[in-house]
Amino acid sequence: MSQVSQQMDLPLKLLGIMVLAAGAAAPLRAHPLQAEPINHPYVFTFDQFHLDVDGDESLVQGGLLLMAETRCLACHTAPKEWSERLEPPPAPDLSAVGSRLDADTIWLMVRSPQHRKKGTLMPGIFSGADDDAEKVEALTQYLVSLKRPTKPMPAGDAKKGRDLYHKVGCVACHEPAADKRPPGVPPDREVEKPGNASVPIAFADAYEFHALARFIFDPLSTHPAGRMPSMRLAEQEASDIAAYLHVGRTAEKAIEREVLNIAPQTSQRGRELFVMQRCSVCHATGESLEKRSAHPLAELNSHSGCLADTPDQGAPRFDFNPLQRRALRLALDHVQQHRPEPMTAMQQTDWLMRRLNCYACHDRDGKGGTEDPRAQYFISSIRGADLLGDLGRLPPSLDHAGWKLTESWMDRVLHGPMISVRPSLTVRMPNFGKPNTSLLAKSLREADLPAAPQLKAPPSGKPDQGRHLFGADALGCIRCHGLKAQKPLEADGSNLTHTVERLTPSYFRAVLLKPSDMQAGSLMPALFEGRTTAEDDIASLWNFLADLDHHSSPFPSK
Repeated sequence: MSQVSQQMDLPLKLLGIMVLAAGAAAPLRAHPLQAEPINHPYVFTFDQFHLDVDGDESLVQGGLLLMAETRCLACHTAPKEWSERLEPPPAPDLSAVGSRLDADTIWLMVRSPQHRKKGTLMPGIFSGADDDAEKVEALTQYLVSLKRPTKPMPAGDAKKGRDLYHKVGCVACHEPAADKRPPGVPPDREVEKPGNASVPIAFADAYEFHALARFIFDPLSTHPAGRMPSMRLAEQEASDIAAYLHVGRTAEKAIEREVLNIAPQTSQRGRELFVMQRCSVCHATGESLEKRSAHPLAELNSHSGCLADTPDQGAPRFDFNPLQRRALRLALDHVQQHRPEPMTAMQQTDWLMRRLNCYACHDRDGKGGTEDPRAQYFISSIRGADLLGDLGRLPPSLDHAGWKLTESWMDRVLHGPMISVRPSLTVRMPNFGKPNTSLLAKSLREADLPAAPQLKAPPSGKPDQGRHLFGADALGCIRCHGLKAQKPLEADGSNLTHTVERLTPSYFRAVLLKPSDMQAGSLMPALFEGRTTAEDDIASLWNFLADLDHHSSPFPSK
Protein backbone atom coordinates (compact mmCIF):
# COMPACT_ATOMS: atom_id res chain seq x y z
CA MET A 1 0.00 0.00 0.00
CA SER A 2 2.91 2.40 0.60
CA GLN A 3 3.87 2.34 -3.09
CA VAL A 4 0.27 2.93 -4.06
CA SER A 5 0.01 5.84 -1.62
CA GLN A 6 3.13 7.39 -3.10
CA GLN A 7 1.69 7.04 -6.57
CA MET A 8 -1.58 8.61 -5.44
CA ASP A 9 0.29 11.59 -4.02
CA LEU A 10 2.00 12.39 -7.34
CA PRO A 11 -0.76 14.72 -8.61
CA LEU A 12 -0.36 16.90 -5.51
CA LYS A 13 3.20 17.71 -6.62
CA LEU A 14 1.87 19.28 -9.81
CA LEU A 15 0.00 22.08 -8.03
CA GLY A 16 2.78 24.61 -8.50
CA ILE A 17 2.93 24.27 -12.31
CA MET A 18 2.22 27.52 -14.12
CA VAL A 19 -0.10 27.50 -17.13
CA LEU A 20 -1.53 30.11 -19.45
CA ALA A 21 -5.25 30.69 -19.12
CA ALA A 22 -7.01 30.75 -22.47
CA GLY A 23 -7.49 34.32 -23.59
CA ALA A 24 -5.74 35.83 -20.55
CA ALA A 25 -3.14 38.52 -21.03
CA ALA A 26 -1.03 37.33 -18.09
CA PRO A 27 -0.14 33.83 -16.87
CA LEU A 28 -2.36 32.21 -14.26
CA ARG A 29 -1.04 29.64 -11.86
CA ALA A 30 -3.01 26.64 -10.77
CA HIS A 31 -4.79 27.60 -7.58
CA PRO A 32 -3.23 25.93 -4.49
CA LEU A 33 -6.19 23.69 -3.74
CA GLN A 34 -4.20 21.68 -1.22
CA ALA A 35 -1.40 24.17 -0.54
CA GLU A 36 -1.57 23.62 3.22
CA PRO A 37 -2.77 20.02 3.71
CA ILE A 38 -5.00 19.42 6.71
CA ASN A 39 -4.55 15.98 8.20
CA HIS A 40 -7.52 16.02 10.55
CA PRO A 41 -11.26 16.69 10.25
CA TYR A 42 -11.35 20.44 9.83
CA VAL A 43 -13.90 22.47 11.75
CA PHE A 44 -12.75 26.05 11.22
CA THR A 45 -13.88 27.56 14.51
CA PHE A 46 -12.55 24.66 16.59
CA ASP A 47 -9.07 25.19 15.18
CA GLN A 48 -9.50 28.97 15.41
CA PHE A 49 -10.50 29.14 19.07
CA HIS A 50 -8.95 26.08 20.79
CA LEU A 51 -5.34 25.29 21.70
CA ASP A 52 -3.48 22.48 23.49
CA VAL A 53 -3.07 24.75 26.53
CA ASP A 54 -6.86 25.09 27.00
CA GLY A 55 -8.28 23.82 30.25
CA ASP A 56 -10.77 20.98 30.28
CA GLU A 57 -13.75 23.23 31.03
CA SER A 58 -13.10 25.34 27.93
CA LEU A 59 -12.32 22.34 25.76
CA VAL A 60 -15.62 20.65 26.59
CA GLN A 61 -17.34 23.33 24.53
CA GLY A 62 -15.01 22.64 21.63
CA GLY A 63 -15.74 18.95 21.94
CA LEU A 64 -19.48 19.58 21.81
CA LEU A 65 -18.91 21.60 18.64
CA LEU A 66 -16.98 18.69 17.11
CA MET A 67 -19.70 16.22 18.14
CA ALA A 68 -22.26 18.32 16.32
CA GLU A 69 -20.21 19.07 13.21
CA THR A 70 -18.88 15.53 12.73
CA ARG A 71 -22.47 14.27 12.96
CA CYS A 72 -22.08 11.93 15.93
CA LEU A 73 -25.85 11.93 16.40
CA ALA A 74 -26.40 10.70 12.85
CA CYS A 75 -25.32 7.27 14.08
CA HIS A 76 -25.56 7.47 17.87
CA THR A 77 -28.69 8.43 19.76
CA ALA A 78 -28.14 11.06 22.45
CA PRO A 79 -30.02 11.67 25.67
CA LYS A 80 -33.18 13.55 24.69
CA GLU A 81 -32.12 16.77 26.41
CA TRP A 82 -28.93 16.91 24.28
CA SER A 83 -30.53 16.13 20.94
CA GLU A 84 -31.33 19.70 19.88
CA ARG A 85 -27.95 21.08 20.95
CA LEU A 86 -26.01 18.40 19.07
CA GLU A 87 -28.29 18.06 16.04
CA PRO A 88 -26.07 17.12 13.08
CA PRO A 89 -26.07 19.22 9.92
CA PRO A 90 -27.31 17.46 6.77
CA ALA A 91 -24.57 15.73 4.81
CA PRO A 92 -24.00 16.36 1.08
CA ASP A 93 -26.89 15.16 -1.10
CA LEU A 94 -25.66 12.33 -3.34
CA SER A 95 -28.77 12.02 -5.50
CA ALA A 96 -26.88 13.20 -8.59
CA VAL A 97 -23.29 12.53 -7.56
CA GLY A 98 -22.71 10.37 -10.65
CA SER A 99 -23.27 13.45 -12.79
CA ARG A 100 -20.71 15.48 -10.82
CA LEU A 101 -17.84 13.07 -10.19
CA ASP A 102 -16.26 10.27 -12.17
CA ALA A 103 -15.89 6.68 -10.94
CA ASP A 104 -12.21 7.04 -9.96
CA THR A 105 -12.89 10.09 -7.78
CA ILE A 106 -15.81 8.38 -6.07
CA TRP A 107 -13.75 5.20 -5.56
CA LEU A 108 -10.92 7.13 -3.94
CA MET A 109 -13.30 9.08 -1.71
CA VAL A 110 -15.06 5.93 -0.51
CA ARG A 111 -11.79 4.01 -0.09
CA SER A 112 -10.02 6.71 1.92
CA PRO A 113 -11.84 10.02 2.38
CA GLN A 114 -8.91 11.62 4.25
CA HIS A 115 -6.61 10.97 1.30
CA ARG A 116 -8.91 12.26 -1.43
CA LYS A 117 -10.35 15.22 0.49
CA LYS A 118 -7.98 16.62 3.08
CA GLY A 119 -9.82 17.97 6.12
CA THR A 120 -13.03 16.10 5.33
CA LEU A 121 -15.48 15.32 8.12
CA MET A 122 -16.41 12.05 6.42
CA PRO A 123 -14.90 9.03 8.18
CA GLY A 124 -13.15 6.15 6.49
CA ILE A 125 -15.03 2.89 6.95
CA PHE A 126 -12.58 0.45 5.33
CA SER A 127 -9.42 -0.59 7.14
CA GLY A 128 -7.74 -3.34 5.13
CA ALA A 129 -10.08 -6.35 5.09
CA ASP A 130 -9.65 -8.76 2.18
CA ASP A 131 -12.97 -7.83 0.59
CA ASP A 132 -12.66 -4.06 1.06
CA ALA A 133 -11.75 -3.35 -2.56
CA GLU A 134 -14.84 -5.20 -3.82
CA LYS A 135 -17.09 -3.38 -1.36
CA VAL A 136 -15.64 -0.04 -2.41
CA GLU A 137 -16.17 -0.95 -6.05
CA ALA A 138 -19.80 -1.94 -5.40
CA LEU A 139 -20.48 1.34 -3.59
CA THR A 140 -18.83 3.18 -6.47
CA GLN A 141 -21.07 1.46 -9.01
CA TYR A 142 -24.14 2.45 -7.00
CA LEU A 143 -23.08 6.08 -6.61
CA VAL A 144 -22.05 6.40 -10.27
CA SER A 145 -25.56 5.27 -11.19
CA LEU A 146 -27.11 8.27 -9.41
CA LYS A 147 -27.35 10.78 -12.24
CA ARG A 148 -29.31 13.84 -13.26
CA PRO A 149 -28.69 16.11 -16.26
CA THR A 150 -26.56 19.17 -15.45
CA LYS A 151 -27.89 22.46 -16.73
CA PRO A 152 -25.22 24.01 -19.01
CA MET A 153 -23.42 27.11 -17.75
CA PRO A 154 -21.79 29.95 -19.72
CA ALA A 155 -18.17 29.70 -20.83
CA GLY A 156 -15.90 31.04 -18.10
CA ASP A 157 -13.03 33.55 -18.08
CA ALA A 158 -10.29 32.32 -15.72
CA LYS A 159 -8.70 35.75 -15.26
CA LYS A 160 -12.00 37.30 -14.21
CA GLY A 161 -12.59 34.27 -12.00
CA ARG A 162 -9.30 34.86 -10.20
CA ASP A 163 -10.31 38.44 -9.39
CA LEU A 164 -13.79 37.39 -8.25
CA TYR A 165 -12.44 34.56 -6.10
CA HIS A 166 -10.25 36.95 -4.15
CA LYS A 167 -12.63 39.87 -3.73
CA VAL A 168 -16.14 38.45 -3.15
CA GLY A 169 -15.13 36.57 0.00
CA CYS A 170 -13.96 33.08 -1.02
CA VAL A 171 -10.58 33.69 0.63
CA ALA A 172 -12.22 34.21 4.02
CA CYS A 173 -12.29 30.40 4.22
CA HIS A 174 -10.22 29.14 1.29
CA GLU A 175 -6.58 29.57 0.33
CA PRO A 176 -5.52 32.77 -1.47
CA ALA A 177 -3.48 32.10 -4.60
CA ALA A 178 0.19 32.95 -5.08
CA ASP A 179 -0.44 34.71 -8.41
CA LYS A 180 -2.90 37.25 -6.95
CA ARG A 181 -1.09 39.96 -5.06
CA PRO A 182 -3.20 41.88 -2.57
CA PRO A 183 -3.71 45.52 -3.51
CA GLY A 184 -1.56 47.86 -1.49
CA VAL A 185 1.21 45.35 -0.74
CA PRO A 186 4.51 46.78 -2.11
CA PRO A 187 6.14 44.65 -4.83
CA ASP A 188 9.25 44.09 -2.71
CA ARG A 189 7.33 42.87 0.34
CA GLU A 190 6.48 39.23 0.94
CA VAL A 191 2.74 38.60 1.07
CA GLU A 192 1.64 37.48 4.53
CA LYS A 193 0.10 34.01 4.54
CA PRO A 194 -3.01 33.15 6.57
CA GLY A 195 -2.40 31.83 10.06
CA ASN A 196 -5.66 29.90 10.16
CA ALA A 197 -5.77 26.83 7.96
CA SER A 198 -7.79 27.07 4.76
CA VAL A 199 -10.76 24.90 3.87
CA PRO A 200 -9.55 22.73 0.97
CA ILE A 201 -11.19 22.95 -2.44
CA ALA A 202 -10.97 19.24 -2.96
CA PHE A 203 -12.89 18.33 -6.10
CA ALA A 204 -12.30 21.22 -8.52
CA ASP A 205 -9.93 19.00 -10.48
CA ALA A 206 -12.49 16.20 -10.70
CA TYR A 207 -15.70 18.08 -11.44
CA GLU A 208 -16.71 18.44 -15.07
CA PHE A 209 -16.72 22.18 -15.85
CA HIS A 210 -20.49 22.70 -16.03
CA ALA A 211 -21.00 20.64 -12.87
CA LEU A 212 -18.39 22.72 -11.01
CA ALA A 213 -19.85 26.02 -12.22
CA ARG A 214 -23.36 24.88 -11.29
CA PHE A 215 -22.15 23.85 -7.83
CA ILE A 216 -20.45 27.23 -7.26
CA PHE A 217 -23.62 28.97 -8.41
CA ASP A 218 -25.96 26.90 -6.21
CA PRO A 219 -24.01 24.92 -3.59
CA LEU A 220 -26.98 24.61 -1.22
CA SER A 221 -28.77 22.23 -3.58
CA THR A 222 -26.11 19.57 -2.94
CA HIS A 223 -24.61 20.85 0.35
CA PRO A 224 -27.76 21.76 2.31
CA ALA A 225 -25.85 22.28 5.59
CA GLY A 226 -24.63 25.62 4.27
CA ARG A 227 -20.99 25.01 5.20
CA MET A 228 -20.38 25.94 1.57
CA PRO A 229 -22.86 28.82 1.29
CA SER A 230 -24.16 30.53 -1.79
CA MET A 231 -22.09 33.63 -2.57
CA ARG A 232 -25.03 35.13 -4.49
CA LEU A 233 -23.15 34.93 -7.78
CA ALA A 234 -24.55 35.38 -11.25
CA GLU A 235 -24.20 32.34 -13.52
CA GLN A 236 -21.44 34.08 -15.48
CA GLU A 237 -19.52 34.85 -12.28
CA ALA A 238 -19.81 31.24 -11.14
CA SER A 239 -18.50 30.06 -14.51
CA ASP A 240 -15.58 32.47 -14.32
CA ILE A 241 -14.56 31.14 -10.89
CA ALA A 242 -14.98 27.56 -12.13
CA ALA A 243 -12.71 28.32 -15.08
CA TYR A 244 -10.11 29.71 -12.69
CA LEU A 245 -10.27 26.67 -10.41
CA HIS A 246 -9.88 24.42 -13.45
CA VAL A 247 -6.62 26.02 -14.54
CA GLY A 248 -3.87 23.41 -14.57
CA ARG A 249 -6.06 20.67 -13.11
CA THR A 250 -6.05 16.97 -13.95
CA ALA A 251 -8.36 14.63 -12.07
CA GLU A 252 -6.58 12.08 -9.90
CA LYS A 253 -6.70 8.50 -11.11
CA ALA A 254 -7.43 5.58 -8.79
CA ILE A 255 -4.27 3.61 -9.50
CA GLU A 256 -5.07 1.02 -6.84
CA ARG A 257 -8.45 0.38 -8.43
CA GLU A 258 -6.76 -0.36 -11.73
CA VAL A 259 -3.97 -2.64 -10.48
CA LEU A 260 -6.15 -4.74 -8.13
CA ASN A 261 -8.16 -6.18 -11.02
CA ILE A 262 -11.35 -6.12 -8.93
CA ALA A 263 -14.15 -8.49 -9.88
CA PRO A 264 -17.15 -6.73 -11.47
CA GLN A 265 -19.69 -5.41 -8.95
CA THR A 266 -23.33 -4.37 -9.32
CA SER A 267 -25.05 -1.17 -8.26
CA GLN A 268 -27.63 -3.30 -6.41
CA ARG A 269 -24.86 -4.74 -4.22
CA GLY A 270 -23.61 -1.20 -3.70
CA ARG A 271 -27.07 -0.04 -2.61
CA GLU A 272 -27.20 -2.82 -0.02
CA LEU A 273 -23.76 -1.87 1.30
CA PHE A 274 -24.78 1.79 1.40
CA VAL A 275 -27.36 0.80 4.03
CA MET A 276 -25.19 -1.78 5.84
CA GLN A 277 -22.30 0.67 6.25
CA ARG A 278 -24.75 3.33 7.53
CA CYS A 279 -23.99 5.73 4.65
CA SER A 280 -27.75 6.23 4.30
CA VAL A 281 -27.90 7.65 7.84
CA CYS A 282 -26.11 10.81 6.68
CA HIS A 283 -26.57 11.01 2.91
CA ALA A 284 -29.69 11.40 0.78
CA THR A 285 -29.65 9.61 -2.58
CA GLY A 286 -33.12 10.34 -3.92
CA GLU A 287 -34.20 6.86 -2.84
CA SER A 288 -35.98 5.67 0.28
CA LEU A 289 -33.31 3.71 2.16
CA GLU A 290 -33.19 2.23 5.64
CA LYS A 291 -31.24 4.18 8.28
CA ARG A 292 -29.45 2.03 10.85
CA SER A 293 -28.41 3.45 14.22
CA ALA A 294 -25.35 2.46 16.23
CA HIS A 295 -24.90 2.30 20.00
CA PRO A 296 -26.38 5.16 22.09
CA LEU A 297 -23.93 7.82 23.29
CA ALA A 298 -24.67 6.77 26.88
CA GLU A 299 -23.10 3.34 26.22
CA LEU A 300 -19.90 4.50 24.52
CA ASN A 301 -16.41 4.32 26.01
CA SER A 302 -14.60 7.59 25.38
CA HIS A 303 -11.30 5.78 24.75
CA SER A 304 -12.50 3.15 22.30
CA GLY A 305 -14.11 2.98 18.87
CA CYS A 306 -13.48 6.04 16.71
CA LEU A 307 -12.04 7.91 19.75
CA ALA A 308 -9.29 5.34 20.39
CA ASP A 309 -5.73 6.45 19.73
CA THR A 310 -5.73 3.71 17.10
CA PRO A 311 -9.35 3.14 15.98
CA ASP A 312 -10.72 -0.34 16.54
CA GLN A 313 -11.12 -2.67 13.58
CA GLY A 314 -14.37 -1.77 11.85
CA ALA A 315 -14.78 1.55 13.68
CA PRO A 316 -15.17 4.72 11.57
CA ARG A 317 -11.78 6.37 11.05
CA PHE A 318 -11.92 10.17 11.30
CA ASP A 319 -8.17 10.77 11.80
CA PHE A 320 -8.82 13.09 14.75
CA ASN A 321 -5.70 14.85 15.99
CA PRO A 322 -4.77 14.56 19.71
CA LEU A 323 -6.46 17.85 20.66
CA GLN A 324 -9.68 16.84 18.93
CA ARG A 325 -9.70 13.42 20.61
CA ARG A 326 -9.16 15.08 23.99
CA ALA A 327 -12.00 17.52 23.37
CA LEU A 328 -14.37 14.81 22.14
CA ARG A 329 -13.60 12.54 25.09
CA LEU A 330 -14.30 15.38 27.51
CA ALA A 331 -17.52 16.22 25.68
CA LEU A 332 -18.71 12.61 25.61
CA ASP A 333 -18.05 12.22 29.33
CA HIS A 334 -19.89 15.50 29.93
CA VAL A 335 -22.93 14.41 27.90
CA GLN A 336 -23.03 11.07 29.72
CA GLN A 337 -22.79 12.67 33.17
CA HIS A 338 -24.65 15.98 32.91
CA ARG A 339 -27.80 17.53 31.59
CA PRO A 340 -27.17 20.56 29.36
CA GLU A 341 -27.39 23.91 31.11
CA PRO A 342 -29.82 26.29 29.38
CA MET A 343 -27.95 28.67 27.12
CA THR A 344 -28.51 32.39 27.33
CA ALA A 345 -29.38 34.17 24.09
CA MET A 346 -25.79 35.45 23.94
CA GLN A 347 -24.41 31.91 24.32
CA GLN A 348 -26.86 30.56 21.74
CA THR A 349 -25.77 33.24 19.29
CA ASP A 350 -22.10 32.40 19.81
CA TRP A 351 -22.83 28.67 19.40
CA LEU A 352 -24.65 29.22 16.11
CA MET A 353 -22.00 31.62 14.80
CA ARG A 354 -19.32 29.04 15.54
CA ARG A 355 -21.27 26.30 13.78
CA LEU A 356 -21.87 28.43 10.67
CA ASN A 357 -18.34 29.90 10.77
CA CYS A 358 -19.66 33.47 10.82
CA TYR A 359 -16.51 34.43 12.72
CA ALA A 360 -14.42 33.92 9.58
CA CYS A 361 -15.77 37.27 8.35
CA HIS A 362 -17.57 39.01 11.22
CA ASP A 363 -16.55 39.98 14.71
CA ARG A 364 -18.94 40.14 17.63
CA ASP A 365 -18.13 41.09 21.21
CA GLY A 366 -14.44 41.25 20.34
CA LYS A 367 -14.36 37.73 18.91
CA GLY A 368 -13.59 36.69 15.33
CA GLY A 369 -13.37 38.81 12.21
CA THR A 370 -11.43 38.35 9.00
CA GLU A 371 -7.78 37.72 9.80
CA ASP A 372 -5.43 40.29 8.26
CA PRO A 373 -3.72 38.01 5.67
CA ARG A 374 -7.17 37.26 4.21
CA ALA A 375 -8.66 40.70 4.74
CA GLN A 376 -5.91 42.28 2.65
CA TYR A 377 -7.62 40.90 -0.47
CA PHE A 378 -10.92 42.66 0.29
CA ILE A 379 -10.87 45.93 -1.56
CA SER A 380 -12.92 49.00 -2.32
CA SER A 381 -12.17 50.89 -5.50
CA ILE A 382 -14.79 53.63 -5.19
CA ARG A 383 -14.43 57.29 -4.38
CA GLY A 384 -13.26 58.06 -0.87
CA ALA A 385 -12.48 54.42 -0.08
CA ASP A 386 -9.33 55.44 1.78
CA LEU A 387 -11.40 57.78 3.96
CA LEU A 388 -13.71 54.93 4.98
CA GLY A 389 -10.84 52.64 5.99
CA ASP A 390 -11.79 49.09 7.04
CA LEU A 391 -15.47 50.08 7.21
CA GLY A 392 -15.36 50.55 3.44
CA ARG A 393 -14.01 47.09 2.60
CA LEU A 394 -14.57 44.57 5.41
CA PRO A 395 -17.74 42.79 6.52
CA PRO A 396 -19.42 44.72 9.34
CA SER A 397 -19.25 43.90 13.03
CA LEU A 398 -22.28 42.04 14.36
CA ASP A 399 -22.30 43.97 17.63
CA HIS A 400 -25.88 45.12 18.29
CA ALA A 401 -27.04 43.37 15.09
CA GLY A 402 -30.21 42.00 16.68
CA TRP A 403 -31.13 45.51 17.84
CA LYS A 404 -29.90 47.31 14.76
CA LEU A 405 -31.79 45.48 12.01
CA THR A 406 -35.52 45.11 11.67
CA GLU A 407 -36.83 41.57 11.48
CA SER A 408 -37.70 41.91 7.79
CA TRP A 409 -34.27 43.30 6.92
CA MET A 410 -32.49 40.61 8.91
CA ASP A 411 -34.40 38.06 6.85
CA ARG A 412 -33.32 39.86 3.68
CA VAL A 413 -29.66 39.95 4.73
CA LEU A 414 -29.60 36.25 5.59
CA HIS A 415 -31.76 34.89 2.80
CA GLY A 416 -32.13 37.56 0.11
CA PRO A 417 -32.88 39.09 -2.23
CA MET A 418 -30.13 41.48 -1.22
CA ILE A 419 -30.22 45.24 -1.60
CA SER A 420 -26.76 46.76 -1.32
CA VAL A 421 -26.53 49.60 1.16
CA ARG A 422 -22.72 49.61 1.25
CA PRO A 423 -21.59 50.27 -2.32
CA SER A 424 -17.96 50.26 -1.21
CA LEU A 425 -17.93 46.54 -0.36
CA THR A 426 -16.89 43.95 -2.93
CA VAL A 427 -17.12 41.11 -0.40
CA ARG A 428 -20.60 39.58 -0.34
CA MET A 429 -22.87 38.32 2.39
CA PRO A 430 -23.32 34.57 1.77
CA ASN A 431 -26.68 32.82 1.89
CA PHE A 432 -26.41 29.79 4.21
CA GLY A 433 -29.98 28.66 3.59
CA LYS A 434 -33.03 29.57 5.66
CA PRO A 435 -33.18 26.29 7.64
CA ASN A 436 -29.62 26.96 8.86
CA THR A 437 -29.96 30.63 9.84
CA SER A 438 -33.54 31.20 11.01
CA LEU A 439 -32.55 30.31 14.58
CA LEU A 440 -29.56 32.67 14.37
CA ALA A 441 -31.80 35.61 13.50
CA LYS A 442 -34.04 34.79 16.46
CA SER A 443 -31.13 34.44 18.90
CA LEU A 444 -29.56 37.73 17.74
CA ARG A 445 -32.79 39.57 18.48
CA GLU A 446 -33.17 37.90 21.86
CA ALA A 447 -29.54 38.66 22.75
CA ASP A 448 -29.52 42.31 21.75
CA LEU A 449 -33.02 43.74 22.10
CA PRO A 450 -33.47 43.45 25.89
CA ALA A 451 -30.50 45.77 26.46
CA ALA A 452 -31.65 48.25 23.80
CA PRO A 453 -33.74 51.32 24.59
CA GLN A 454 -37.32 50.42 23.79
CA LEU A 455 -38.32 53.22 21.46
CA LYS A 456 -41.01 52.00 19.08
CA ALA A 457 -41.01 55.13 16.95
CA PRO A 458 -39.27 58.49 17.15
CA PRO A 459 -41.30 61.53 18.16
CA SER A 460 -43.02 63.49 15.45
CA GLY A 461 -40.68 65.44 13.22
CA LYS A 462 -40.88 67.57 10.11
CA PRO A 463 -39.72 65.88 6.88
CA ASP A 464 -38.83 69.22 5.28
CA GLN A 465 -36.63 70.06 8.26
CA GLY A 466 -35.04 66.64 7.95
CA ARG A 467 -34.33 67.30 4.27
CA HIS A 468 -32.63 70.57 5.16
CA LEU A 469 -30.53 68.95 7.89
CA PHE A 470 -29.43 66.20 5.48
CA GLY A 471 -28.08 68.72 3.00
CA ALA A 472 -24.57 70.06 2.56
CA ASP A 473 -25.48 73.45 4.06
CA ALA A 474 -26.59 71.92 7.40
CA LEU A 475 -25.39 68.62 8.93
CA GLY A 476 -23.89 67.49 5.62
CA CYS A 477 -25.13 63.88 5.63
CA ILE A 478 -25.22 64.00 1.83
CA ARG A 479 -21.44 64.37 1.76
CA CYS A 480 -21.01 60.67 2.66
CA HIS A 481 -24.43 59.06 2.21
CA GLY A 482 -26.40 58.52 -0.98
CA LEU A 483 -30.17 58.50 -1.38
CA LYS A 484 -31.86 56.63 -4.22
CA ALA A 485 -30.00 57.57 -7.41
CA GLN A 486 -28.39 60.58 -5.70
CA LYS A 487 -24.74 59.80 -4.99
CA PRO A 488 -22.92 61.28 -2.02
CA LEU A 489 -20.87 64.37 -2.71
CA GLU A 490 -17.53 63.18 -1.33
CA ALA A 491 -17.13 59.59 -0.04
CA ASP A 492 -19.32 56.59 -0.84
CA GLY A 493 -20.55 55.62 2.61
CA SER A 494 -23.70 53.60 3.20
CA ASN A 495 -26.74 54.42 1.10
CA LEU A 496 -29.62 55.54 3.33
CA THR A 497 -32.52 54.91 0.95
CA HIS A 498 -33.77 51.92 2.94
CA THR A 499 -33.01 53.26 6.42
CA VAL A 500 -36.56 53.11 7.77
CA GLU A 501 -37.06 49.63 6.35
CA ARG A 502 -33.64 48.52 7.59
CA LEU A 503 -32.99 50.03 11.04
CA THR A 504 -35.04 50.04 14.20
CA PRO A 505 -36.00 53.58 15.33
CA SER A 506 -34.18 53.26 18.65
CA TYR A 507 -30.95 52.14 16.98
CA PHE A 508 -31.20 55.00 14.48
CA ARG A 509 -31.45 57.43 17.40
CA ALA A 510 -28.57 55.77 19.28
CA VAL A 511 -26.18 55.70 16.32
CA LEU A 512 -26.76 59.39 15.64
CA LEU A 513 -26.25 60.35 19.28
CA LYS A 514 -23.13 58.23 19.85
CA PRO A 515 -21.88 56.75 16.56
CA SER A 516 -18.55 55.44 17.91
CA ASP A 517 -20.34 53.51 20.68
CA MET A 518 -22.60 51.79 18.18
CA GLN A 519 -19.96 51.04 15.54
CA ALA A 520 -16.29 50.68 16.43
CA GLY A 521 -14.13 52.74 14.13
CA SER A 522 -17.03 54.82 12.86
CA LEU A 523 -15.96 57.98 11.05
CA MET A 524 -19.30 59.66 11.58
CA PRO A 525 -18.96 62.70 13.87
CA ALA A 526 -21.16 63.04 16.94
CA LEU A 527 -23.12 65.89 15.41
CA PHE A 528 -25.93 65.74 17.95
CA GLU A 529 -23.84 65.73 21.11
CA GLY A 530 -24.86 68.76 23.20
CA ARG A 531 -27.39 69.86 20.59
CA THR A 532 -30.49 71.16 22.39
CA THR A 533 -32.73 70.25 19.44
CA ALA A 534 -31.23 66.75 19.03
CA GLU A 535 -34.41 64.76 19.63
CA ASP A 536 -36.53 66.85 17.28
CA ASP A 537 -33.79 66.90 14.62
CA ILE A 538 -33.33 63.11 14.74
CA ALA A 539 -37.10 62.68 14.42
CA SER A 540 -37.13 65.06 11.44
CA LEU A 541 -34.35 63.11 9.73
CA TRP A 542 -36.20 59.83 10.33
CA ASN A 543 -39.44 61.17 8.91
CA PHE A 544 -37.62 62.65 5.92
CA LEU A 545 -36.09 59.23 5.19
CA ALA A 546 -39.53 57.67 5.58
CA ASP A 547 -40.88 60.17 3.03
CA LEU A 548 -38.24 59.65 0.31
CA ASP A 549 -40.78 58.57 -2.30
CA HIS A 550 -41.72 62.22 -2.55
CA HIS A 551 -38.09 63.28 -3.11
CA SER A 552 -36.75 61.48 -6.20
CA SER A 553 -33.70 63.78 -6.40
CA PRO A 554 -33.58 65.76 -3.19
CA PHE A 555 -30.21 67.44 -3.65
CA PRO A 556 -28.33 68.93 -6.58
CA SER A 557 -25.03 67.30 -7.48
CA LYS A 558 -21.87 69.30 -6.99
